[in-house]
Amino acid sequence: MFVYKQFKTLVDSVAKSNADMGRKLGVERTFVGAMCKGKSPVSLKTIKKLRKLFPKLNFHWLITGDGEMFFPDVKNYDTSELTEPKPKYLSDDLYDFLKDQIRIKDERIKKLEDHAETRGEQIKDLKKQLNSFTKTTQKNSY
Repeated sequence: MFVYKQFKTLVDSVAKSNADMGRKLGVERTFVGAMCKGKSPVSLKTIKKLRKLFPKLNFHWLITGDGEMFFPDVKNYDTSELTEPKPKYLSDDLYDFLKDQIRIKDERIKKLEDHAETRGEQIKDLKKQLNSFTKTTQKNSY
């Protein structure tokens, strides 16, 4: 499957028109139309912009047509074990970019999970302090 077909499907599902997608990407509507028809390639620059606009976009789907267009909200999605060889249809630059984006996303998820765990522990400590304070206050009021 060709990238332009998935790009057209993406445009049809997230934009009102080629002009709307062009505004989102910072390009002319005619360029969006050319990419949708396969007359202009979907460049690495465009893919980087799509990454910023649609963080849950499944780039494997965009490139191959396999899977879902967007990733679902999944907790503990670990991509560190993915060791598939670089597909022949991906340039080295695009492959490296996508691997780097996966690594960055995994690091962000890990930081957010650590932050949430820390906050959870802080909440537990505050609840203990509040319970202790409440018990002390109740004893002193009798």
